[in-house]
Parts: sequence; structure tokens; C-alpha cells
Amino acid sequence: MIEKVQKILFVILLVFLGVLIFLSMPTKGLKDEYNWKGKSYSDKTLTEYPGEEDITSALRQVIDPELGVDIVDLGLFYDIKMKDGNLDVVMTLTFKRCPFSVQILDDVKAILTSMDGIKKIKLVMTFDPPWSWERVSPEVRNEIINNMQKLGLIEEDGHSHE
Repeated sequence: MIEKVQKILFVILLVFLGVLIFLSMPTKGLKDEYNWKGKSYSDKTLTEYPGEEDITSALRQVIDPELGVDIVDLGLFYDIKMKDGNLDVVMTLTFKRCPFSVQILDDVKAILTSMDGIKKIKLVMTFDPPWSWERVSPEVRNEIINNMQKLGLIEEDGHSHE
């Protein structure tokens, strides 16, 4: 009897969380493409722009609030290209209705638009291919799994508690 009550409460909790996630998304959903103006050098003759490593390093400051891991190590970036001060970025989220999507995108925008040498930013959001745990760097994936085990969210063999 107690197990049935626990299962019913668990289902109610899941439905409640699903509704909260749904309600946390912008009413029109995420856009597929964002165009932002960046901060460029004041010396127009300067032809040196930040490289992919500089951009990737800066984006490590953006932390996924749910997992506590930076979005680069989570594998949310599919492509980063810089040419003549124009930055093209293709990224994803861990799932389409991520409750922290707006915060993550705001943080990405703040980082990229503040960087010297970037004139224009075109950010494309894609969910094809969908994000998966295989995109997470192995060290970070192991750390997340260890933390989930410590919290009792998954058992030592990697399965979730029933």
C-alpha cells in the first residue's frame, strides 16, 4: 500500500515538474537564430580577431545552472567559426524545453558581445542532432555520475532508483 502511494506521489511530482518546465519557457519558444552586435576594436586597421580557443575559453564562464557544469564541457557547441570579426556559432541545449534556456542564452550573449574583436554574432540554435551524454567530456561525465551517486539519484551500477 505504501509503495502505491509513493508511486502516485512520484507521478504527481513528475507531472508538476513537467508543467513548471513548460511554463518556464518563453511563450513563443526559442528562436532558431540570433543576431547580435559585438564589441569591436577601436582601431579599424587591426586585423587580429579572437580565435576559436579564445571564444571557447570565454564561453566556459557560462554555467548550466541545473548541472553546475560549463556549457563547453557539456558539449553544447557544434561549431564556432570566426572570419573578419564575424562570428558564427551553432549550439544546442540539453533538451528543447530546458527551463534555463533563456538564462543560458543571455549569458552566452553577454560573454560574446563583450569580447573585443567581434563585430557581428550569428548564433544558430539546433536540436539536430539532439544533444546526448556522449557529447560531454569524459572527465565531466564521470564527475556528474559520481555526484548523482552521492546524492542517491542513481545506484553504483548507473541505474536510477525505482
